[in-house]
Order: sequence, then C-alpha cells, then structure tokens
Amino acid sequence: MSPFEAVSATVVLAYMALFLILTVWASRASGRSVWLFGKGSERQGLPALLFRISFVGAVIYVTAALSAYAVTADPIHDALDGQVGNLFGSLLVLAGAALALYSQAYMGQSWRIGAASGEPGRIVRIGRFAFSRNPVFVGQVMLFIGHG
Repeated sequence: MSPFEAVSATVVLAYMALFLILTVWASRASGRSVWLFGKGSERQGLPALLFRISFVGAVIYVTAALSAYAVTADPIHDALDGQVGNLFGSLLVLAGAALALYSQAYMGQSWRIGAASGEPGRIVRIGRFAFSRNPVFVGQVMLFIGHG
C-alpha cells in the first residue's frame, strides 16, 4: 500500500466517524431522531438495511485495506495504480470527504437519514444544495471512487 493509499483509507475512516458525530449532533440539536427509515406511513426496511450494510461494509473494506489484506486483483486499481493515479485518488477522497461533511453540517437541524412523509425538517435549497439535491451523496461517491 502506497502512502497515498494509506492516507486515503485513513481519510475514509475519519469521514465515517465524523459522519456519525455530525448525525448525533444534529439529532441532539433538533431534539428528535434523524433516523427516519422506520417512521412515516411507509416503512423503509430495505433502504435501512442497505444503508447499514453499506456503512459497515465500507468500514470493514477500508480497515482491511489498511491491514494489507485487500484483494489485489482489482482491474480498476491496477489501471490507476502508480503515483499519478494514487495522487488523483487521494485528492478525490479529500475533496469528497470535505464536500460531504460540509454539506451535512450545512443542513444543520434539517439533517436526517432516510425520508418519511410528515417528519419535520425543512428542505435545504441554498448553498451546495442549489446545485445538487444531495451534495452529501455526491461527496460520498467522490470519496469512495477515489479510494477504490
């Protein structure tokens, strides 16, 4: 594992921890649960399960990569391996983490995981949200593509 890859993996783990910290902060600040998968008239069991699996899976994958047990027969990794590819990936990881964390913090008390009709929280349409309906997800995609 190159130093760029190690930094990228560490940033991914730090992002995941900060994601949880900001989620707890938003919940406490708003005085309500921000976990909306089980609320509303429509239960969202499958999205909730997929969210949990992907979150835990990302932590396990990145931890394994840091432990040097990751699968090395990844064709995308092989094509982008090298100093330039690793630098680009690391920059993408940093930019994605910054965008996702900034966007999550920008939502403030409107932050929530999932959607349920009738749940409080204004729709944020200014700042980064004027360009993308969900810049948190855009940042997360950048983060994981850069790490991959």
